[in-house]
Amino acid sequence: MPHVAQPPAALTRWMVALALLAFAAPGSAQEADGAANVTKRWTVLLPLAPSTTAHGPWIARIEEQHAAEGREAVARVHTLSALWQLGRQTIDRRDLAQLTRAEGMLQRARQHAGRLEEALALGVLIEADRILDGLLHVPGTATLYAEVQTVIGLVAAQADMEGLALSALRRAAVVDPARGVRAAETTPAWMMRATQLSREVATGPVAEIPVTANVEGAQVYLDDRLQGTTPLRVRATRGDHLMRVEAEGYRALGTWLFADAGTRPEVHVRLSPEPVAQALAALEASAGSGDWTQTRAVLGDLQRMSLPLEAVWLLRTATVRPDRALVTRCTTDSCEPTRRLELDEVATGGGYGVALDPTGLGREREPRNREWLNAPPLTTEIPEVAPAWWSRWYFWGAAAVLVGSVTAAGVALNQEPEARRLRVIVEP
Repeated sequence: MPHVAQPPAALTRWMVALALLAFAAPGSAQEADGAANVTKRWTVLLPLAPSTTAHGPWIARIEEQHAAEGREAVARVHTLSALWQLGRQTIDRRDLAQLTRAEGMLQRARQHAGRLEEALALGVLIEADRILDGLLHVPGTATLYAEVQTVIGLVAAQADMEGLALSALRRAAVVDPARGVRAAETTPAWMMRATQLSREVATGPVAEIPVTANVEGAQVYLDDRLQGTTPLRVRATRGDHLMRVEAEGYRALGTWLFADAGTRPEVHVRLSPEPVAQALAALEASAGSGDWTQTRAVLGDLQRMSLPLEAVWLLRTATVRPDRALVTRCTTDSCEPTRRLELDEVATGGGYGVALDPTGLGREREPRNREWLNAPPLTTEIPEVAPAWWSRWYFWGAAAVLVGSVTAAGVALNQEPEARRLRVIVEP
């Protein structure tokens, strides 16, 4: 009886990494506590003003204040784009549940095959294949799909279903050439046939397919391997490949791409806007206008979109007054009064000071907060005053010349005339 091996170490590591990504990454971290799943939520600080050099000290100051108040940690997110990228690190909980379900079916199929229940094993594997066909947009699906096809081939070979075995092993070789079939998984004869199939796929004809999208610069993945950004020409071995296209602010699209020999017609992909990106734009708009009710509503929407924000700190600065900032903390329940932070050289030795107005009046106080934020800095310089005419230098210079002239004239007039002298000349 052919031996059906347990899941290979590579698959086990892949599933462990996938679980860590979904459970430990910020945004969708989950822990199993008995039968219940506890979702961890996180907090971000989102500057709303254009990026300035003042953001770094303000963020450090707010994190310091958090530690003093015993508040939650803050993820340093500087832009909506960075927040979107952070959200993309997560896997939708529904997709994760489907991936987990498919992986469990793969394990049950191996158990059926080990008990020579090939029909039951194939039935479970076909259902797993159907589930994965709806998860083509999820990273890592190609690897699990190749594993399912490999096991279908091995079970079909065990049941002497040659046609099904060859087609399944070929599909696996096209999507994941590195998987292959190991000696412990089947008979030596099928081991040789599987190796020959992999060699034929690797050395067979290559297709060249132009790929474009309605979003320029979208990333194109073929069997979970990045090919480049649109527009581009994809080179692929003959067969069915899993293509995934992603772009910031748009929902990832996964589809099957059949590659035949030679240059093929262009494939154009249309991506739909991502609801998370639209919600983030609405968050910025509501926060910028001071509409805290809408801000809280958007946070609730994001918590239902695989981006479970517990709270968001909204930081507003202005280039006019880099020594001032407004900070507002919002949750789905409420928005705290806006805090006015100001640079206080005397109290903090040059650092950023504490909240000057922690008991604001909410939205109705927002106009006054903005006036305070954009108030021009007070000047401490004493303005120059033009000297009076009688104190200017040329006045006193002319006076000195006049006094000198009068003095000289008086001295000349008071001097006695020189005495006359007689000179007698005696003639001989």
